[in-house]
Amino acid sequence: VVRFARSELCIRVSVGGAVFWAWDGAEPMPSYAVAGEAPAPDPRAVLEPYKDGGWQVVSERLTVVVSRTGAVELRTPGGLLLRRELPPRWWEPVGGGPVRWVQRSEVPADARFFGLGGRAAGPRLRDGVYGLWNTDPGGRFGPGDDPLYLTMPVQVVVSDAGTHLMFHDNSWAG
Repeated sequence: VVRFARSELCIRVSVGGAVFWAWDGAEPMPSYAVAGEAPAPDPRAVLEPYKDGGWQVVSERLTVVVSRTGAVELRTPGGLLLRRELPPRWWEPVGGGPVRWVQRSEVPADARFFGLGGRAAGPRLRDGVYGLWNTDPGGRFGPGDDPLYLTMPVQVVVSDAGTHLMFHDNSWAG
């Protein structure tokens, strides 16, 4: 667990190489991504200090780097960047109302994205913003009518650095 001024980040690496990370007490189970029990943690993958006040977890298949500001990077064993998740940004309305947040990801420039369920534009995701909540437009629809009936928070990213699958297990509309 890495603690920040207003949040906590939990990182777990499984024996098989899967990485779980969550903010503010979220647990790996129950999960739509895992059938049955949670994968066993890899006892060799431990949190250790990294440069510039950050932390890292080195495993057999990848390295997870956490910056002092909360950005999470997935890197190959050779150090190539697969993905960078910027720290979540939260908004708490002054006059009350629901809390909102946004999560942004960065990947290598040559990366191609596939997934996120039924999309009007097809499985290859172009530049843009994609919601993970169903809208069910009904009848006819066009490329701008996303998301459709079933969104799946699974994303496959292919780049020269490597390929990875990301599952966003999240109960928030986003």
